[in-house]
Amino acid sequence: MEKIFLPGLNSQLNYALENLNLKDKKILIVGTFSELIAIKFAELYNSAIELIVPDFDSLIGSKLLLEGESRIKTRIMDYATTDFDKETFDFVYAQASVSTGNRRKILKELKRITKPDGIVLIGEIYAKETDLPVFMQDALDNSDLHPIFEDQIIKFYEEVGFEVKYQENHDKLLMDYYFECKRQLNQSKEMLNENEQSYYKKILKRISHESNLFIKFNAVKYIGFKILELRRK
Repeated sequence: MEKIFLPGLNSQLNYALENLNLKDKKILIVGTFSELIAIKFAELYNSAIELIVPDFDSLIGSKLLLEGESRIKTRIMDYATTDFDKETFDFVYAQASVSTGNRRKILKELKRITKPDGIVLIGEIYAKETDLPVFMQDALDNSDLHPIFEDQIIKFYEEVGFEVKYQENHDKLLMDYYFECKRQLNQSKEMLNENEQSYYKKILKRISHESNLFIKFNAVKYIGFKILELRRK
């Protein structure tokens, strides 16, 4: 399987494939760089997949990568105010796309569009300390990452309206992701075809500073990556 270019790499997709039965389920995938995930679900379950991205650049890149894939519909939407009707989806997949300052609003929207007892699978960036060093907090703020303190996760998600069915840490894969960012940036011209360069290159440049900082300061001492399987109450 190709590598998923998101925090946590392939761990969240592997969890879904190994533990969840999504046959005949209506599926939504939330976030940039999620095309390979959408393709895998479409192929495995032979079903239509909705994919939403936050901006025009992501939409164009996504359509290039998904050219000829009729089962996947990609649209631009604000994750906190989507166009979907209430209780539309059986399953929602979001890998590192809710760990922002808008987390609560996004999760409330995901709850609204998920059917009762539906499953939401989140890849969450979390903090290991309540008070992070200034350099770490600055790096996170510049990347619009707002980790939630680990001990507050269950309470937070329950307040939004989810039951945390299962959680699994993959902290090492978070650092592996940042090393991969740096490697991909250095080798993008050689490793990516023309269509991929137009999509990935801009984003890789945007996250290169973040990757260098997090590698330099050994970010895994302060933040981690966690898979959360949630049930909508």
